[in-house]
Amino acid sequence: MTIRSRSTAILSALVLACAPIALAGPDIDESTPSKPDAGGTPATAKQAVGKNADGGTVLVRCSGALAAGLVSGDSVDMFVFNVWSTSEFVAEVNADVGYPTSIWLFRVATNPDQPGSAPAAFAVVGNNAAEPGSNASRIRFPGNPAQFPTGTYAIAITPRGVRPFGLPPTGGQGNPIQLFGPPPNANGTGLMVPSIAGAQLRLSIWDGNGSAAGPYAMFMGGSGFVPAGTGAAACGSQYAGSCFEPHPAEVGPGCNDPTCCTTVCAIDPSCCSGAWDQACATIASQNCTICTGGGTPSDCPGDINRDGWVNGLDLGLLLGDWGPCY
Repeated sequence: MTIRSRSTAILSALVLACAPIALAGPDIDESTPSKPDAGGTPATAKQAVGKNADGGTVLVRCSGALAAGLVSGDSVDMFVFNVWSTSEFVAEVNADVGYPTSIWLFRVATNPDQPGSAPAAFAVVGNNAAEPGSNASRIRFPGNPAQFPTGTYAIAITPRGVRPFGLPPTGGQGNPIQLFGPPPNANGTGLMVPSIAGAQLRLSIWDGNGSAAGPYAMFMGGSGFVPAGTGAAACGSQYAGSCFEPHPAEVGPGCNDPTCCTTVCAIDPSCCSGAWDQACATIASQNCTICTGGGTPSDCPGDINRDGWVNGLDLGLLLGDWGPCY
């Protein structure tokens, strides 16, 4: 997902890796030929839905590499997955990662009054450093894990210095608000919990300074694939999978972008009645690569807050950063 830095234009491409404290077994990779990058919102994230390659539901390992770049870079990757035990959940970047990282956990929810609406992400916990001076980061549920429900969550990884923001609730006017408070310890360690204001806001944009490159892995416990059939496997369901890659048969038809899904199924109705196969993903790649609007995150140039529209909100963010570079 592309970010706009407040003081630099350095962007990078990030690949996420995740697994339950194991070095081998079923995995999920963010990069596929039809969708080479995981996005930075639940709607554009890599979906871990259904079963893993071994036919089970445990998410064991995802791996990849970060590639820095000024123009084509991408500094946020997000995966949507299932937490089956909040007391056992842990996520940790490999200790020998070669650059500073941060990881962020969000609760994923949709608006029941708006069927087909894009899923929203709400801040849960983040971390900048697992140990003093470490490049790796580690998270678990803060406080009493039992206060958090099991179910669908999203985890994002960024270079350290890139942070999630929400837009003010009053029509999105005003400066973006940081979703998380600062690290509790002076050395940067400890769990970052939502700020008072950020706890009520959904993730809207990523911002900050961060550039890094190289391979990494993130290992997870207490987590797995979102069960197939969770929610409505139809156009716009967050569980329907990306429009730009084929889905396993058990995930069902449709894809997670309602506008793109409708477009594809108008061309090939079998994409909404049978499996979303490679032919459906190809049609999506050929017909859904522009800004669609209506609240669907996109890759449209100028869509700074990633809401699917290029409008005054994006201009306000740009003007808010106007001035000399330091």
